[in-house]
Amino acid sequence: MTIVFKPVVLPADMVGVKPGSLGPCLLRPLFFAGVGNRDMHHLAADAAEAMIIACQLETGYALTTVGAYRSTASCLKVFYERMTPTYNPLVNTRTTRTGPDGKKWYLRRGMAPVAGFTNGVPDSNHAKGLANDFAIWSMSPGGRRQSPSAATTTCKHCSMSSVINCSSLIST
Repeated sequence: MTIVFKPVVLPADMVGVKPGSLGPCLLRPLFFAGVGNRDMHHLAADAAEAMIIACQLETGYALTTVGAYRSTASCLKVFYERMTPTYNPLVNTRTTRTGPDGKKWYLRRGMAPVAGFTNGVPDSNHAKGLANDFAIWSMSPGGRRQSPSAATTTCKHCSMSSVINCSSLIST
């Protein structure tokens, strides 16, 4: 399988829009198995929906989300959960991000990296509605829900990563 990485292109209707504060005219709900509707930028939602359908048809796997659009408040919550302002080699990694206070913050061990901030504004593609963390939704025997597993899958539409910047799938 060939994986092609494309640069994230900011859609024209996002120019001048502050990340983390997208209005309803830019967002579209997209249904995800097991979690219901989650908002994404309307063009990214179209691309993600096409990928979800293609993956389901090709592999039988239903994709779900573990992270779609994040408001500024959500970005702050995730940032404070995963980052700490104090470096301690026993509990932190050397991975750093600029915090909302403009200072260096350190990633807590065992946590996934998160985007930083520029002048108090999230740098995340999630805050722009252009990124989604996909996972494979599975049901246990007997039909009980299980937590999503990481999206390392045979589906060629899912690449090899669970983080997809849907703007790279948008046709312009």
